[in-house]
Amino acid sequence: MGTDGVKIKTIEIRLPIEYTKAELEHKIARIVGSNLFSYDIVLKSLDARNKRDVHWKIRINVIEGESKHNFKSNTLEIPYRKRNKKICVIGSGPAGFFAAYVLQKAGYETIIIERGCEVAKRSRQISNFEQKGEFSESANYAFGEGGAGTFSDGKLTSRTKNIDKEKNFIIESYIEAGAPEEIRYLSHPHIGTNNLIKVVRNLRDRFEAIGGKILFETTLINIKINDRSVVAIETDKGKIECEYLLVASGHSAYDTYRLLLSKGVKFQNKAFAIGSRVEHLQEVINLSQWGKRKIKGLKAAEYKLTYKAKNALPVYSFCMCPGGKVVQAVPEKIEHSQRNELLQ
Repeated sequence: MGTDGVKIKTIEIRLPIEYTKAELEHKIARIVGSNLFSYDIVLKSLDARNKRDVHWKIRINVIEGESKHNFKSNTLEIPYRKRNKKICVIGSGPAGFFAAYVLQKAGYETIIIERGCEVAKRSRQISNFEQKGEFSESANYAFGEGGAGTFSDGKLTSRTKNIDKEKNFIIESYIEAGAPEEIRYLSHPHIGTNNLIKVVRNLRDRFEAIGGKILFETTLINIKINDRSVVAIETDKGKIECEYLLVASGHSAYDTYRLLLSKGVKFQNKAFAIGSRVEHLQEVINLSQWGKRKIKGLKAAEYKLTYKAKNALPVYSFCMCPGGKVVQAVPEKIEHSQRNELLQ
């Protein structure tokens, strides 16, 4: 039952890889026994357990009859109230951007501080780095608009439970900014770097349209604290007064961590994993997962592995990147003398 009293029926169907919208709706009609309905795809996953019958499994919410029910209503509602508080957010990756976006929608005055450059310039600089080896500290794989994920295919993964409204808000924001609608229901969604460059720019436009500000190529260098409260920050471009500070700097901003430690901010050590890269021919993975070297309509097979020995730490595959490339994702320049010291 929906929140507005409309009866929603959840069904599961299976369809061939290259199904059409007409085939999908014909299958729904047969199950509900009517041609008059509205529907929403909840989850779509590939079932390759039987290699002779690889197909899609699709979970769908259906309402019979005529209805104006909004299937997307289960999303975060942000009440606006003008608040005379200024907030600085460090970092423009997903965590920093959406924190700032929500706060701006709620009525705060919000500024994002990003040490890297805007995404179009960043794309050009990364291309230049790949082709000529010319490294930029303000435009690389780690720093810049959109965060590190902008140039690592934009996989949408969260292991946090019970955040349906928050998750839906983020997904819908991405779709409204140009991401493919399939990220709403695919079991392993990712936006893709080519799409993300456009999506990140569109999200910035939406943030600025409601009064938000982003300062690019601007680095946090100090925090002013009075009576255990933040009163201002200092950047390499000048001072900014603020009542609150959110730090979402990513894993490579070591100077920011050192600054926070010097200010007495408590850190907690986090467990980490040590791994190695394993490369396979894509055809080998396809054969293993699908029983075929290629299936029309599918991009690439994926897999994940875990193993727990009795007297050893667990072993697991962390990230699967079909068709990906290995990149030099250093966040800062290392001089020859420094490099030699590290190697020794």
